[in-house]
Amino acid sequence: MASIEIVSKRNWQPGEYRFPTAANFADGVTLPVGVQYVKLALDVTDMTDPAQIVLFDAELSFDGGATWKPERASFQGGPIKNLATRVPPFVSYHEFHFPEPTNANRRVRVTLTVAGSAARIASTMETR
Repeated sequence: MASIEIVSKRNWQPGEYRFPTAANFADGVTLPVGVQYVKLALDVTDMTDPAQIVLFDAELSFDGGATWKPERASFQGGPIKNLATRVPPFVSYHEFHFPEPTNANRRVRVTLTVAGSAARIASTMETR
């Protein structure tokens, strides 16, 4: 299991951001053989405005980038609270499942969209 920071803690203005960078976005990045899922952790400590919306759109390819399958994780700011404790969460999680762990042709690319108002966020990715 590895944990990688994919979005550093800073103010992200409304807009669309692509990973890998725009120049390499069409190809995506290769998923290592054996990776079965990616757990996305989004630090939402500073997302206090209900107008803040953060979308992570991941696209998965199982044929080296010839075709892509979309996946989405969405997060909204504002007074979000844990139903049991009534305390706002510090981190929200979403897991993306990657079938075919022995397929060396799997690729992934991600678009981060910030809407509504700027969002001060950070994100890490854990693979297993």
